[in-house]
Amino acid sequence: MVSGSLPSAATRFISRSIAAGDLHAASGVARATLRLSLAVVVPAVVIALFLSPLLGGFLQGATDPTNLLLATFVSALFADLMLLYAAFFIGVGRYAQTLYQNLLYVPLSRGLGLVLALLGFRVFGIMAGWAIGGAITILLSVYMWHGQLPRGGSYPLRPILGFSLPVFASALITLGQQWGDMGIVYALLGPIALGPYYLVVSSVSFLSILWIPVNQAIYPALSAAHSADDIQGVSDRLALAFRLINLSALPIGASLAAISPTALDIVYGRSYVSESLTMSILSLSSVLVAQGALLVTTLQAIGHTRQYLAVTFASTLSFLVVVGLGALP
Repeated sequence: MVSGSLPSAATRFISRSIAAGDLHAASGVARATLRLSLAVVVPAVVIALFLSPLLGGFLQGATDPTNLLLATFVSALFADLMLLYAAFFIGVGRYAQTLYQNLLYVPLSRGLGLVLALLGFRVFGIMAGWAIGGAITILLSVYMWHGQLPRGGSYPLRPILGFSLPVFASALITLGQQWGDMGIVYALLGPIALGPYYLVVSSVSFLSILWIPVNQAIYPALSAAHSADDIQGVSDRLALAFRLINLSALPIGASLAAISPTALDIVYGRSYVSESLTMSILSLSSVLVAQGALLVTTLQAIGHTRQYLAVTFASTLSFLVVVGLGALP
C-alpha cells in the first residue's frame, strides 16, 4: 500500500497543486499521505513483530530467525518511508534530493550489512545494516524536506484514496506476475529449469534503468500539464519521453540480444549459454516493456487509475498464460 500507491498519489497531487499555485494544498497532500502511510505501516510492523516468533518457525536452519524477521520488518518500514519522501521531492521538482537519498542509503546500508555479517552476525547483520541505513536516510530526508512547502496546509483524503486503491490493487497484481511465472516454471519443469530462467530474467531486468528515470521525471510534468487542461503539453511531453526511451532501450536491448551467448558465458559460465535464446527474446522485448511502462505512467498522471488496473490485470493474465503454455512439456 505504501511503497506501491501512496508515493505515486503524493507525487501526482503535489505537482498538480503546485501547478495550480496552491502551495498549502501541496503541503496538505504531503501531510495526508505521510499520516496515512504511518497509519498503515506502523500497525502492520507492530503486528508483524508479535507474529515474528511464530513466523520464525518457517525459517528452518536460520540462526535466530525471530530477530532476523524483526530486522527485516523494520528495514521495510524505513524503505517505504524513503520511497514516500522521494515522491515528495519528485512532486516539487527536487530531483537532486532523491539522488542524495540513494547516495547515502545504498553504500551505508550495504556497507554496514557487510561489516556486521563479517563480524559474525551473518544474515541478521545484513538486515540490521539495511535497517540502520534506512533510519539514517529517513533523518536526512526529513531534514531536506523541511521548508520545501509552507506549514498548515490540508487536503482531503477521499481523492487520494480514490487514486491510490486501484494503484494498490495493480501493485498486488504486478507482484503476482513477478513471482507467478517462477511458480509456473517450478511446478511444470522443476528447480533445474527454474535456476537458469531466474538468472536470465534478472539479468535482463537491469535494462529498466533506461526508462525508470524518464518515467519518474515525466510523471509530475504530465500531471501538472493535465491539471491545467494543457492537452497539447501532455502530448508533447509524452512524445519526447517516447523518443528518449526508444533511443536508449531499442539499441541497447538489440545489442544485448545479439551478444547474449557471449554475455551469459562471461557472467555465468558456458553451462548457461543454452539460455541465450530466452535472453535474446527478453532483451528485444524490453523496448515494448519500456513503452508500456511509460503509457502506464501516463494513465496514473492523468488519474485514470481504473484503466491502469484493467491494463495491469489483462497484461499479467496474458503473461502467465503464455508462460504456462510455453512451460508445458
